[in-house]
Amino acid sequence: MDEAKRCGSLTAFGRDLPDDHRTLCSLPQLQIEILEADMKVPKLTAHRDYARHLRSLRLQGLLEQKSFGRKPWSKR
Repeated sequence: MDEAKRCGSLTAFGRDLPDDHRTLCSLPQLQIEILEADMKVPKLTAHRDYARHLRSLRLQGLLEQKSFGRKPWSKR
């Protein structure tokens, strides 16, 4: 229900649920297990929070590359 409050309504929360789990649907079971174990390290319980966490880590990496003058797609 906390997510429903964050979304603004139970309907919006219901629409978001499939999107939250879609990213794990076509992965092999081993990858899903590894990602779900990794999700527990920062004590994240929702897939959406984990996706936000991964995006922020990726952004941090891109910003660090930019500060060192590297293009994000270049090899180190």
